[in-house]
Amino acid sequence: YQRRVHGDGSNQVAVLIRECKLTLDELPVSNFVEYQFTEDGPWMLSWVCRDALEHYRSTKFNQWREMMLHPNCEAAFKRMLKKGMNSKIYDEHAFPEDEADLPHWQETDEKTGKLVHIPHPVNALRIWNSETERYDPVEARMDGSPPESEEKVYWEQFWSTLVEQHGQEYLESLIRS
Repeated sequence: YQRRVHGDGSNQVAVLIRECKLTLDELPVSNFVEYQFTEDGPWMLSWVCRDALEHYRSTKFNQWREMMLHPNCEAAFKRMLKKGMNSKIYDEHAFPEDEADLPHWQETDEKTGKLVHIPHPVNALRIWNSETERYDPVEARMDGSPPESEEKVYWEQFWSTLVEQHGQEYLESLIRS
């Protein structure tokens, strides 16, 4: 949630406060990271503060790997396979999509009927620096993910692991469908 904190009327001060989805702390919006999904896309205010993001980024790559190795929803797994390697931070609560983009990043689990969110990696992150009066870039790459120059090799090796786990025929049938 967000709320405004007003001054006593004489100062006309208004501070926008937002709750960090990870720490549940109430902080000024200047503590929150901005994100964009595409290089030329709009910048949006996230629901995560920088300090929490630093820790969160250390867990997300392993979470993505586990979703690929042990999928709960075949439809979501198929979409993730088609997207391939994911090395940048994602989270549907911290970095929500525009309402119009949601259908591209959700699938209905055929077993439970529940909506499953497909990881939507951000393209870039930034935060406002009030001292320099400019934006500072924030690392979007997840800790533990390979350097960009090694992503292709990593994906090929990980694909071999997926084949051992799920079978070549099954994976190819998902990608073809």
